[in-house]
Amino acid sequence: MHWDWAVDSDDQGYGLTEQRAKEILSKAGFAQVEVSIPFEIDAGKGPKKVLMGIGRK
Repeated sequence: MHWDWAVDSDDQGYGLTEQRAKEILSKAGFAQVEVSIPFEIDAGKGPKKVLMGIGRK
């Protein structure tokens, strides 16, 4: 399982796009990969989306 901030594009400097998270988990050897944005957190400067990636062998 991998948690990160969800971002809209790869050039935002922090976090991962859903597509990039899928690529990373697949390259790590996981055969079944699921990525979702299960919730948001108010980080003081507005809500931030949280990305959850799950990989299974």
